[in-house]
Amino acid sequence: PPPSTPAKIADTRRSKSSTDVLAELEKIRRQTLTRPASRNNGRHEINREIQLTLNRADFDRSKKFLLNLQVEDSQSHVLYSVRDFQIDLGDLGDHERVLLKLSIALRHR
Repeated sequence: PPPSTPAKIADTRRSKSSTDVLAELEKIRRQTLTRPASRNNGRHEINREIQLTLNRADFDRSKKFLLNLQVEDSQSHVLYSVRDFQIDLGDLGDHERVLLKLSIALRHR
């Protein structure tokens, strides 16, 4: 067969490197979606969001956030509870929104 021209060799290399980059991106995507258990350091993280909307008068009157938590088993028996966990909201006068972030760690003994 006749030897390839330099332009064809360059085109072949370019498409091969493009394919390699796409393959590498796909590999990274798969790794991100399926993280092995060894990477989570024994932790399981659950994220939830709740949004509450109050009318302006009630928002202005709000002074504290009160939280009750319960840990239950599969038969809904309470295993542990925290009652009346209170968070002071301070003066909300000029605020339009309050973002409260809680971190709750559940551990075993």
